[in-house]
Amino acid sequence: MTLREKIIELYNTNGLDESSNSIVYEYYDSPELDGLLSEDTTLHSFKRYCRRIRQYLEQKDLYDVELGTNDVANHNTKLHKENQRLRDLRRVEAKLLREEERLDNTLIELNKQLITLLEKNNLSKFTKEHVVKDGTYYGVINLSDLHLNELIDSLSISNKFDFEIASKRLKKLSHHTKKIFNSYNIKTVLIANTGDFLNSDRRLDEKMSMATNRTQATLLSCYLLEQFILDLNKSFNIKIATVIGNESRVGEDLSYSEIIASDSYDVMIHNILKIMFKNCKGVSFIEGGVIEKVVSLGDFNILLLHGDKLNQSSIDRAIYSKFAKYAQKGITINYVMFGHLHSALISDYYSRGSSLCGGNSYSDEGLNLISKASQNIFIINSDLKDIHGIKVDLQNTDDTIGYNINKNLEAYNAKSINKLYDSKVIVQVII
Repeated sequence: MTLREKIIELYNTNGLDESSNSIVYEYYDSPELDGLLSEDTTLHSFKRYCRRIRQYLEQKDLYDVELGTNDVANHNTKLHKENQRLRDLRRVEAKLLREEERLDNTLIELNKQLITLLEKNNLSKFTKEHVVKDGTYYGVINLSDLHLNELIDSLSISNKFDFEIASKRLKKLSHHTKKIFNSYNIKTVLIANTGDFLNSDRRLDEKMSMATNRTQATLLSCYLLEQFILDLNKSFNIKIATVIGNESRVGEDLSYSEIIASDSYDVMIHNILKIMFKNCKGVSFIEGGVIEKVVSLGDFNILLLHGDKLNQSSIDRAIYSKFAKYAQKGITINYVMFGHLHSALISDYYSRGSSLCGGNSYSDEGLNLISKASQNIFIINSDLKDIHGIKVDLQNTDDTIGYNINKNLEAYNAKSINKLYDSKVIVQVII
């Protein structure tokens, strides 16, 4: 038997489809081909020879004079259909690629225009840098779970929330913070953002309880936080640090990867604020990890995280494991700040912030928590490693005039609680 006859036999045994190639190729080192292969036959040349034989076997019966068969036309039709299918697939792939490139180009241009507009909004004339004579005392405002685009109006939990109420609660927080920090002659304040500037919109009930879509809510949130920062900067130098929460992610899935996790509205708002306050004296931004971040105030190290990955049922053990992890890196953590559960807790070595929105149906019925709107603030003595924590109650704002965001609310057509109950005349009786 010649080598050609042996290969024909192998193809007839294993079939003529492409998958049979790999089976036939394996016979290159097989004893069955001993004496049939020449010494200078390489694996590459053997494979090429096998493919030619397979092609011959596929086409040899297309036209046979003795048998009177002529299947060339059908074979050509088959090849034409296959080529057409491949062309269709390439056309679809090219269309999808073009659409993705157009979307990317559009987003890039929109981003450039947004940055240009933000940079034109020069805030440097409204900020100032305060002289720090004593660097012993620092202030910290832990902003956690602001959920600025959430819309709450629930009689069962006696809570209301929209952008206007958010502006009042932030104004009230600034008012009490300044009174307390000024009594300690504090000049440097850290705004520690521990995630969830915005509410999730992946579930149906969340979509229905949104004040506006999250793109518009992002800009509204920036305008609101801009006024909050400017208000505080009248009395203090401001440092801003941000980690991400679980609700503000842009994509569907959570991730432990820094690159994927940074695809978050929390990071976006942080970066927009950084552009807005570019070249502003007295306001600076702290960069670093977006999942966990260590911030140093003098010799006092604070670990910021959101808290969604902590085991809340054994919170002390979970916190102490964080201390141990960073100790292995040679970093001494003095205090941990987080949020997530919308329930305030201030302890010796850690604190959990509540939320700006207060109780909602999820915290009340899902988590069975009694929750109020509040945020935590701290006075730190970096020399003695002392930290004094205070929960600022923000639930009631009847006596508070909020920041001026009415024009922005109208521009972005944001929903408010009042708009939920706009009356519509069905029947009008005229006497």
